[in-house]
Amino acid sequence: MQDSSLPVIASIIAALSAHADVTALVGDRIYSEAPDSASYPLILIDSVLSNPAIETQGGEGWELLVTLHVWSRSPVGPVECHQVVAAVVDALHDTRPALSEGGVVMMRVISTRVSKRNDGETTQGVIRLRVMTDQ
Repeated sequence: MQDSSLPVIASIIAALSAHADVTALVGDRIYSEAPDSASYPLILIDSVLSNPAIETQGGEGWELLVTLHVWSRSPVGPVECHQVVAAVVDALHDTRPALSEGGVVMMRVISTRVSKRNDGETTQGVIRLRVMTDQ
């Protein structure tokens, strides 16, 4: 059984890129690795923790805990970051995006957080997802 991290990352990027509210706020700045020259706001898929061999209705699968970061430097403070986080939740919570192999049994947002950084101009949003796949 193959780890489904890469197909899940690709499906998250595709789902966010296809969501009008997300793209209205961040454009195409949705990354699994942000370039040094990236402008704000942006969404970064930061980490994926994979746990193999869970039992699903289709057999064995994977449970993944995915962490996304939203970075903003808006002159209106954390408002923009809150808006992007809300759009990401709307795009991903309780969805079943297609994978190149197998499928998503469940994708749920399990927590969100928005906080100002110490530099006084950057706001960080953190979104944690639980994704269950089958093979």
